[in-house]
Amino acid sequence: MKKRIIISIIIDLLVLVAFVITHLFVLKLDFTAWYFVGPVAVLASIFVILLCVLGLIKRVNANNQKMKEQVQASKKLIDSLEANTKYIQEDLPIGIIMYSEKGIITFANVQAKLMLQSSLIGKDIAFVSRELNEIVKTKKTSSVVSAFGKQLRCELKILQRTLYLRDVTDEVTITEEAKLKAPSIMILSLDNTQESIEDLNLQRKTDLLGQYYAAIESWQQKYNLFSLSVDDEKHAFVVTKKELDLIIQERFSIIETIDQISKERGTGISISVGVGIGSDDYQQLGYYAQTALDLAQGRGGDQAVIYNGETETAFGGNVQFSERTSKQETRAFSKSLVEVIKNASSVIVMPHTDTDADAIGSALGVLEMSLACGTPAKVLIDEDKIDSTVKKIIDNSEHEFIKLRQFLISPQDVNTFFKGRTLLIIVDHHSKDLSVDKAVYNKANQVVIIDHHRLTERLDIEPTLQYIDHNASSAVELITEFIQLAPIEIKIPNFVATIMLIGTIIDTNNFVNHTTYRTFNVAALLTEFGADTHEAKRYLRQSVQEQADRVSLLQKAEIIYEHYAIIVDPSDIVQRDMLSKTADALLNIDNVEASFSIGKISKDTVSVSARSNKVNVHIIMEKLNGGGHFNAAGAQIKNATVEEVYSMLVNAIKDTLRGKGEYMKVILIEDVKKQGKKGDIIDVQTGFGNYLLSRHLAIEANASNIAALEEQRENEERRIEEEMAVAKKLKDILETTTVKVTVKTGSNGKLFGSVSTKEIADALMEQKNINVDKRKIMLPDEKITALGTYQASARLYKDVMAKFNIEVIDGEGK
Repeated sequence: MKKRIIISIIIDLLVLVAFVITHLFVLKLDFTAWYFVGPVAVLASIFVILLCVLGLIKRVNANNQKMKEQVQASKKLIDSLEANTKYIQEDLPIGIIMYSEKGIITFANVQAKLMLQSSLIGKDIAFVSRELNEIVKTKKTSSVVSAFGKQLRCELKILQRTLYLRDVTDEVTITEEAKLKAPSIMILSLDNTQESIEDLNLQRKTDLLGQYYAAIESWQQKYNLFSLSVDDEKHAFVVTKKELDLIIQERFSIIETIDQISKERGTGISISVGVGIGSDDYQQLGYYAQTALDLAQGRGGDQAVIYNGETETAFGGNVQFSERTSKQETRAFSKSLVEVIKNASSVIVMPHTDTDADAIGSALGVLEMSLACGTPAKVLIDEDKIDSTVKKIIDNSEHEFIKLRQFLISPQDVNTFFKGRTLLIIVDHHSKDLSVDKAVYNKANQVVIIDHHRLTERLDIEPTLQYIDHNASSAVELITEFIQLAPIEIKIPNFVATIMLIGTIIDTNNFVNHTTYRTFNVAALLTEFGADTHEAKRYLRQSVQEQADRVSLLQKAEIIYEHYAIIVDPSDIVQRDMLSKTADALLNIDNVEASFSIGKISKDTVSVSARSNKVNVHIIMEKLNGGGHFNAAGAQIKNATVEEVYSMLVNAIKDTLRGKGEYMKVILIEDVKKQGKKGDIIDVQTGFGNYLLSRHLAIEANASNIAALEEQRENEERRIEEEMAVAKKLKDILETTTVKVTVKTGSNGKLFGSVSTKEIADALMEQKNINVDKRKIMLPDEKITALGTYQASARLYKDVMAKFNIEVIDGEGK
């Protein structure tokens, strides 16, 4: 504005000077004319000067008026900005908190004070809110916190030391409600129905099944479920998350209801439940539900399994087994097994590691089936990992059954026996981890699994045939039935029949545990094959020292929770079969319902043998990553001391008892308010624990998951150490570095804009091959808007800060 006025004055002066010069020039031409022109010239000059002055005054007034208008406009703008600032600070529904370096609140708007119900200013953030203080300490830029019944979304601006709070209670509520409406598919199956009603007349069949169907319908109506009958024995349900949570809280009460009906009516009918969760795809949910149902039935039924595609959670399984396998099923499998063996070029039979009498007996039975089919066969044995009874058998075979040796093969020699279409038959186990040699799985063309243990995990292979029947007392029982019902004649040598009988005797604790009419039929059939009961008893005899040691151990037995007996064998190394015999002996003590024997079976492995009369020890052993049967089970724990395994066992028993009542133990996989942080192991009420499990906020605190948690923590610590070392090394490099940032400037040397952290990050990568996240780079307080050298900082890792120089240069050489 001043510039325009000055220019106007200069123009007026130039006009005046031009007029005077012209006037003098005229006078110079004719001096005498002055007398005539002079007065007129003077008047004209005065008039021009007045015009110039008046023009100047007009321009000054006009400029002053414009300045007034601009001042008024600026005032209105300032008033508007002040009003908007007040609205942002006071009326906008966003809480704003500013704090000092020491965490003292220096500013808080009205909304923040209302949200946190405090005056705030001058207070320590830690005193106001533990959650907000944690955000500031951890520098978490975005999170949701709870305060006074509200859910607040908190955004942190670290450099400005400012917290922005927004009430998202409605959003969280809607999200939670949407989660509760997430679908699941549940399949209920009544097991053993046909076997239980086949001998009944039509009226009794209808009456019996009607009672079961009525119970299912009543249970269904309780939770307002919609069902679709797949067939007479299966029902499918679409269940929301909310409904499933209620069902879980009551631990699938339909299982207990069906069991009670079966006890009253004297039937073997039980129920299996499979639930698929964790997907929006109904087809995928259906697959998960069927997988869960297969797993529940593979474990013997009488339980519910929830599966999300990765992990499963089981409920129930507390009812002792009932007979359900028919001769038709056994005959059909036997026929298929013979056909598969005949089509193979060779057969390898593999029992489990630490081979016991049942494992070797069932393996030899399959060996005889293979030889009867005309197919070459071997039994894979690691003689360094067999129990004392099997060692006696192999040693005595040189006198009583000399050709046994030629049918045994070691893991070191097994590769020589793979010929053409080699068939691998797994007996007395179904997990690779328990196999004598895991490598043979990849070399065999086909795999068959025959086992009598409850299914403890999903099979990680696709067998050609599988027969897992936990109702059988032993693997020998299954193999003997296959031999009896085979479509070809199979003769069993006396020595082999005796070994098979020994396996049955040991696994049933002299026909006391897990024994049915099938078991006695098998014993009678083995006797027909030539099994010598006196020889069997001779193999089972113990030395005086063994008897003395056992009596000494029994005197050290500890009774916990009134009916659970535990013995810890102090030996450096103990045979696994000795542990099972000790556990069997413990059951003879009055009032003992379950017994456990713990001992070290190798330098890095502790074994637990479990036996029971009334308690499902399989469930307890599952918590130690083991398994087995209702009455007989076990577990092997690597890299743990005997004392640690003892503590794990006691906790497993405690958890089982709590599972029947009110409490359970879980591992948090997310932070849970008022419960703990991610990775904490906590005790919670069963209903709430199942709620945490179902919402994927926690996992069961079993031995496997605890071990995985410890391994994860160790890996995390190792990762942090490695990343810290890399960050420190990068810091040393970066602090000796000057990075050049090329910019464009104007004629006055100023930058077009300012240098950004992205430009610096790109320059570091291009010039020094150093990768630093642009968000981790901090510039000086003032913006870089001119050429020159500056110092910046980069947060490389938590507390690792590096300072380096930035040289801003002109890209056009100006």
